[in-house]
Amino acid sequence: MLQACLAVFTDLQQICVRCPFDYGVLDGLLLLLCEMLAQTEGPVAQMYIETGIWGTLWHRVAQALQVINLETDTPIHDIDQDGENVVGFNPPDWTLVSPQGLMAVLQMAVTVFTKETNQCIPNLAVPDSIILLTVLYFKGNLSSVYNGFHCDGPQLTADMILEVTQLCCFPFAVDIAEELLHQVQQCLFNASLLPRLIFCCTKYLKNEQLEIPINLMLRLVLGSQQFLKQFCKCVKEQKTVSLLSQCTQSTSSTVVSDVVSICSHLVRMSPQHAPFVKSVFHGSKGDYDPLLKLIKHNSATVRSRACSLVGNLMKHNSHMYGVLKQREKLLNGLIAGLKDEDPNVRKGSSYAIGNAAYHNGDLYVKLKPCIPLLVELLRDPVSKTKANAASACGNLGAHSNVLCLELKKQKIIPRLLDLACHDQNQGVQVNAILALRTLSQQDELKKEMMNQKAVDKLNAISVATTPRPLSRSSKTQSLLINSFHSNNGSSSVVYSHCSKLVRMLQGKG
Repeated sequence: MLQACLAVFTDLQQICVRCPFDYGVLDGLLLLLCEMLAQTEGPVAQMYIETGIWGTLWHRVAQALQVINLETDTPIHDIDQDGENVVGFNPPDWTLVSPQGLMAVLQMAVTVFTKETNQCIPNLAVPDSIILLTVLYFKGNLSSVYNGFHCDGPQLTADMILEVTQLCCFPFAVDIAEELLHQVQQCLFNASLLPRLIFCCTKYLKNEQLEIPINLMLRLVLGSQQFLKQFCKCVKEQKTVSLLSQCTQSTSSTVVSDVVSICSHLVRMSPQHAPFVKSVFHGSKGDYDPLLKLIKHNSATVRSRACSLVGNLMKHNSHMYGVLKQREKLLNGLIAGLKDEDPNVRKGSSYAIGNAAYHNGDLYVKLKPCIPLLVELLRDPVSKTKANAASACGNLGAHSNVLCLELKKQKIIPRLLDLACHDQNQGVQVNAILALRTLSQQDELKKEMMNQKAVDKLNAISVATTPRPLSRSSKTQSLLINSFHSNNGSSSVVYSHCSKLVRMLQGKG
């Protein structure tokens, strides 16, 4: 049967009969192959590839969609236009393969990609491969389907977009070689997948259909700097702000968390993206109510990513401080996150609170209630949360002595000293020592450190972490130890920070 199908794909004269209604000449064959692939047990997908059916049917579909200009031999993605009708290309030949037939091909492709992933993904890593050209020919055939097939057009259009999006997700969903992934990313970038995806989301998809496209968008933006730049370019040219704002109100927590992650990554990478990100969460009244709802969301994932977003908005400058000063509910939501039962929320919230005190002391008075909560987080089982909390404690005494009495009352100094001396994670140790160095600028807290015999305790760390020259007899054994330290944060870093803090306490630095 497969040989007969291959013969038909190779020589269309055998079935040169016009089909009734809106069916294409090859529809029946494509639907049959799709049905057989879905229901037959055994390595059918592999047989499709080995017999040549897989490659030949894509060439026929490409012919039907007319993805190549026969006069210029130019693929569709070499024509950069935002309009729906691309100059130089004819509309799809739906008499050869109808939209229903195209849907069968796309469904077949998803199944084959699922069953023969390692054989199929390389097709997305070849520039101008027939599969890549065909599946990414969005604008021309989508507008034709949407406008030309009456009541079925909108649903068919949305289904096509979702199938293509799922195909493009495969390289990011399975474990493949890094070099192959890089090649796939480059091909998808050159094919302008991201701009086309944004275009389709804004024009053809409803809110409940955005989960897979937005997730693919997230993977692209987080996966490569060039996609990040491409996304930022789309922000200026398309209605991306309204799309993302709309997504933040979705009933799908996955969509919401993915959009928050995209925005968080943008502002983390550069402060120039902050105005755009703020506009997404600004709200119709300018009160940042959408952001407040996310910080109080019933999904812990959304809450944690929203807290991290606010933290990243304050990473580069203090522009967000004025918002938190005026919108106390927003700041209170971040403080409440410090005692959230979810560990990721606590981690994100401690990061945000630390940045809210990093640039200046404008929020010190309002941040006073968070001090006992930060003390509790210094015992948190998650090392990153402990490190964030230690940094936040240091920042609360960096710019003035307003909170010194409360910091002393909550026994911040002995807690930080304990982390610096005994925590097993060197990142936590370093953050605790840096926090102590910051707090030692306040005379009252410096005196507390002396009362706690900080110099003796820190000297003990310095001795334990002092780099020593290797003897020849111990050189081989120490190679393993040095390798361990190089992978987990060198102990010499702890030694260096300890030494600086001791010198400060002794008035030598």
